[in-house]
Amino acid sequence: MNLWAHQREAVDFARDRAGTVLDMGMGTGKTCTALQLLQDWDARRVLVVCPVEVTKVWPQLIARHCDEPDRWAPVALSGMSTAKRLDVARSRLRYAELAGQRYVACINYDVICRDRVADWLLDQRWDAVVLDESHRIKAPDGKQSNVAREVAHRAPRRLAMTGTLMPNGPLDAWAQLDAVDPSVLGPSYRLFTARYTVEAEGVSKRPVVPAGAAAAAEIEALRVRAGVPDLGKWLTKALWGGGTLDACAQTCGTRRFRLYQLLPHLGLRVFKRTDALRDLDDLRARIASASYRCESDEVLVDLPPATQVTRTCALTGKAREAYDQMEAELYVEIGGGQVTAANGAVKLMRLSQIASGYLPLDGEAQVIHAAKNDLLRSVLGDLQPPTPWARGEAVVIFARYHPELDSIHAACKATGHEVRELSGRRRQLDEWQGGAGNVLAAQIQAGSEGVDMTRARVAIYWGPVWHGQREQSERRVRRPGQDRPVLYVDLVVEDTVEQDIIEAQQAKADVVSYCLRRIQERSEKR
Repeated sequence: MNLWAHQREAVDFARDRAGTVLDMGMGTGKTCTALQLLQDWDARRVLVVCPVEVTKVWPQLIARHCDEPDRWAPVALSGMSTAKRLDVARSRLRYAELAGQRYVACINYDVICRDRVADWLLDQRWDAVVLDESHRIKAPDGKQSNVAREVAHRAPRRLAMTGTLMPNGPLDAWAQLDAVDPSVLGPSYRLFTARYTVEAEGVSKRPVVPAGAAAAAEIEALRVRAGVPDLGKWLTKALWGGGTLDACAQTCGTRRFRLYQLLPHLGLRVFKRTDALRDLDDLRARIASASYRCESDEVLVDLPPATQVTRTCALTGKAREAYDQMEAELYVEIGGGQVTAANGAVKLMRLSQIASGYLPLDGEAQVIHAAKNDLLRSVLGDLQPPTPWARGEAVVIFARYHPELDSIHAACKATGHEVRELSGRRRQLDEWQGGAGNVLAAQIQAGSEGVDMTRARVAIYWGPVWHGQREQSERRVRRPGQDRPVLYVDLVVEDTVEQDIIEAQQAKADVVSYCLRRIQERSEKR
């Protein structure tokens, strides 16, 4: 197997360890590195746990990159019922053992916590367990995390692979390190957080428990002693400002325990939250002792250049009125019904949906304009369409929701482009990679991890992506194997939250805060 220098370094780092994290950026060849390690370990029974879209990628890469691929027996255990999944897994395992092949079972995270599947996984004697995109198990108490870690602990060789080891901060590393080497950060998450975090009391809302006359009178007396107009709001501000329940109780002239008992009548509950991190140098050193780290930009210097362009359109007539009404009033009248937004985050989602061209009403997507669809048709018209003598320009179009995917299908049909889909409802990536259709409509959640889209050199974004998946999706197209300049095209509706999102990303600002501030500024100008 031909490896790059950084891949050889990773293999040397992990070869003699029982458990390692390959903390390698997108496109740096984590899977090939893992395959080389499996060969070096002479692992005969291998379990790969990965996102569902990646289950079929592993067999393809084994056939493409491994020495003597016919001596491997990979099986993708996805897209079938539990009973069928287990039957296929058992029969392929028996065949592999009789043929003297390396058995590689590839199964997705979503199903490993099903009882029958988990029992089978725990009953097997695995030589190696690979957790691909291991940040999927970062939640210490998640069902998938618990099963994945328990299965991994029973194997003599363990490998976690991710390009985002700590997407939300250092605490995300514990479950992933625990899966491969519990000695690094310790086997207890509670002890881990006690060692590296400073806890404080937080407060959150809960359903109000009606107070009797005595409790209501007591609450009113506490409010008067504290000298505040609203006891619940005062407690919330005090606790989130770094105060403690003890200090609040003292101000109110009561005991902590009694104030705690009265919180349900105020619609509040108190919990422990992480206020700060400490001893980060020690934590980083421990993580580094069991992980090989390399950034994409450090090693992918020879990739072809990428260009990013923005194509815009405008809202007019009733669509503009609907957008302005939602922006100003948190609701919009449409199609004989009313769509509301309960808070700022929902408001941003609703505004983004209007810009995309639809709104959900009574469980159905109500189309309110075709501006974005017309814009996509214009962009597709500029590309080479399929003809009887040519397949046309291969394109990936990323979207978020099913109504957007439906619009992509309509635009492709109108412009003569044949389309396949990768989403929660359709899995047609293999067909597209094999040459069927020249357009792949990819739901961003399904198309941002672990799949190869280098058949295309053009990626179109139906709307801005603002949940951290943009870079991952870009790396699906511009990665090793891509030998042509890459073009990213953003479809943006002018004077909407879509422009705000792009401005926030360019300014590296918090997207939600930036967009809400811009909305407020526009409202004040009206």
